[in-house]
Amino acid sequence: MDYGDDPLISTTYGQENAGAVAMLKPAGAQRLEGLRNRCAWSKRTLDSLRDSMITPAMLLASGVKWDNMNRKHGTAALIQYGYRWPDMLSSGFRGNGLRTLTHGQLSQLGINAARALECRPRIGDISALGLGAEQLSDMGWTPEMLMAIGLNRNTMVDFGYPLKQWISVLGVKDFGALGFDTYANCATAGWSRGDIELALRGSRPLETATAVCTAVRQTGSGEIKFI
Repeated sequence: MDYGDDPLISTTYGQENAGAVAMLKPAGAQRLEGLRNRCAWSKRTLDSLRDSMITPAMLLASGVKWDNMNRKHGTAALIQYGYRWPDMLSSGFRGNGLRTLTHGQLSQLGINAARALECRPRIGDISALGLGAEQLSDMGWTPEMLMAIGLNRNTMVDFGYPLKQWISVLGVKDFGALGFDTYANCATAGWSRGDIELALRGSRPLETATAVCTAVRQTGSGEIKFI
């Protein structure tokens, strides 16, 4: 290429021309072909990728996203293919993706509470796992960790645990911090009478809690209603 007499033009375009010339050589053509093949990897079956010795790390390097692969192949197949938690995170796995994992898959991938937080889940993503209180505790979840992602009086109901399990298994102590304030608000959130009384006894002096939980109004028919 003739750059003329201008040294600035020569400097600017000389390197680009050299790169283009290199691409036209056999080795350069192979690199272009490799790039085209990478773009087609996401369209191939997992068996085909495995036969070509294409690993999850290679798919990640080519820009293939977890959501696309998961929609096409499913979580179980991708784990069997070789995807591990770091690969999933690096390829765009996010908190709502936890909802698609079974308890067995969580264990297989080594996802405990600390690792789960790496994908920035919301409290609804954790309750949607459908784990028992013991399983949640075994993962390493603490009240502080759960509160940091949105655990409160209302969202606790979605886990389906009675309050005694929150206390004895998960170690919840400060019900006031979780929003257990009045009987009416707790009942509206979906808690049973026994759970409300237990929470309010734990969040304020016994006398005050008893007064809140047992405040009554007697109707003209003699029926007693809680307020």
